[in-house]
Amino acid sequence: MKRVSSTALASSAVFSVFRERWVLDDGLEVTRDVVRHPGAVAIVAETDGDGEPELLLVRQFRFPVQEALLEIPAGLKEPGENPEECARRELLEETGYEPVTLELLARVLTSPGFVNEEMWIYYARARRAETQAEQDEGEGVSLVRVARSEALRWVEEGTIRDGKTVLGLILAYGTRGRAHERDDGGAADGET
Repeated sequence: MKRVSSTALASSAVFSVFRERWVLDDGLEVTRDVVRHPGAVAIVAETDGDGEPELLLVRQFRFPVQEALLEIPAGLKEPGENPEECARRELLEETGYEPVTLELLARVLTSPGFVNEEMWIYYARARRAETQAEQDEGEGVSLVRVARSEALRWVEEGTIRDGKTVLGLILAYGTRGRAHERDDGGAADGET
């Protein structure tokens, strides 16, 4: 495949949109609208300290879907910023917590049918930061501390619907295996 042209259609502070013409291996020419994105991070963060750890979520109004969503902390990479630095910055900005440990769970393409966005999903044990960072203007993020079991229940019930949050929680904690259970308690077909 070969790209033969790319024309800028729109640009914003967050992304740019291009109309691209491609020649496929079989000679067919196709046109695609493509969003170019700087990349992002998301952090499954638990409190580090005495007692049962709590999961740090944020509630944020999302204009495209016109509702406030429960999400794991996340944000865009700044130019030249590496993903780990970005994860540390975003966790502090959105929650007031800083990572004690930070582990990469996955690097994913969010929706490769139209956007090149890569997202790095991390797991962090976090503690309250001594200094607080400013939230981005107009972000309107509020912190929600919740037990891990409650957050997983919210995923199952559909209270948490944000894709990166569902994926991050599954990567960090696994699933309850309900999709693979049989009525007789045995393994599902193909499982051993």
